[in-house]
Amino acid sequence: MLRSHYAIFWTAVGLCLSASFAAPAKAVEPPAPEGAETESATHSEPEGNTVAEALQLVKTAIEQDYISADFASALQKLNTAAITCERIKCEANVQARILAYQATVKFVGLGERDSGTVALKQALALDPKVALDSDLSNPELVALFGELGGDVNAKAEPFAESPASDPEPAAQSQKQERAREPSGTSMHTNAQGAVVIDVCPPDFPGCDSGEKRAMTCSVDSDCMRGQHCLSGTCGASQPKRNGFSLGLQQDFLLLNSTDQVCSGQAGWTCFEGDSQAGYYGTKPYAGREAGNEIAGGVQTGTVRLLAGYDRFLGNHWALGARLGVAFQGGPKAPGGRSFLPFHGEGRLAYWLDGNSADAVGFHPYVLLGGGIAQLDAKLSVTVFDGTASDTRGERRRVNAWYKSGTAFGEAGFGAMLAFAPGQGPVAELKLLQMFGVSSTNPSLLIGYQIGL
Repeated sequence: MLRSHYAIFWTAVGLCLSASFAAPAKAVEPPAPEGAETESATHSEPEGNTVAEALQLVKTAIEQDYISADFASALQKLNTAAITCERIKCEANVQARILAYQATVKFVGLGERDSGTVALKQALALDPKVALDSDLSNPELVALFGELGGDVNAKAEPFAESPASDPEPAAQSQKQERAREPSGTSMHTNAQGAVVIDVCPPDFPGCDSGEKRAMTCSVDSDCMRGQHCLSGTCGASQPKRNGFSLGLQQDFLLLNSTDQVCSGQAGWTCFEGDSQAGYYGTKPYAGREAGNEIAGGVQTGTVRLLAGYDRFLGNHWALGARLGVAFQGGPKAPGGRSFLPFHGEGRLAYWLDGNSADAVGFHPYVLLGGGIAQLDAKLSVTVFDGTASDTRGERRRVNAWYKSGTAFGEAGFGAMLAFAPGQGPVAELKLLQMFGVSSTNPSLLIGYQIGL
């Protein structure tokens, strides 16, 4: 009996669950009035019946939606205002103003440049004297406006206030300071000068900490007028276009296995000690087990102190120069040339992250350059003096110096770890190819850069 009760219970549960999945519950909607359209899933702004209502839509679209970076809502309100004006026959200059705002939202906000251009042409066709709002435009849009015949110096006058309009002034500085819209978003300039959109505005009731996202950009023209592209975001301050640096560079020489290094081998001279007076001019023994040779490998060479200047060209490229002095060069051989301590180079760098070290963080770059310098290195070798009977004479330990040519080309990569915008330690690993007396030389530089 108990089993039958359980069977009945679970059968009923199963039937209920099957019914719930087969026919989800829905609210019963009252029948729509005759002739009324069913509301679509896409929200649209209600059309107005007066010019004042159309202008209020424009005002809300620009001063709330556009400034809060809700460009889709801004365009929706402007479209509704345009439909209202067309229906109630607004004056041509009013319709042109609405079209100009539509062009701005499409071109600057949404990146729809083709449709923005069409709207701008329509605005000028209705009113050749229509003006752009300079606070909302970027240089590209202003340039296009001028190409189409618009007056780029004309100032857009604010729309007349309607009774239902917001009494706040429409100045751009006050627009950015509003930051209190119930939508929970705002735009403001932070302490570093970057334009930041707050999903939760500062001091907004109920907000503990706001999620922030910066307005992104790749070039200055992506930002609003008066803003600059700094580290991929729009900011109010000028980017740091001048970099000054000081660094210490260690040179290395890649040497091949070579014999007869103290017997006139190209690039090599030998000294007992490191002074010109110790020049080893004796002809060494050249027979078996003569020594007088080196194994190939990497050898440390000269060290140089370099002062640098870089001029940043846009967001990726930097043109620069390095001047400095080198140390630990070899002594002069009789009839030879003295060590050249001067270092001078020109270079072109490409910053991979496109921000030219305008923000804190890790910023890599690659570089090409060339100039004048000399790289020397020495190794200790064993030689035996030659004798008249061609036998091994006295055994000596001498310094074999390799002295490179004085012209070079270079390629390499580097990085800056910025602790502040444009400021921080830098490191570079370069490969220098010397010309004249040829050699290939890796170099490692450690320094510090300050941006101004």
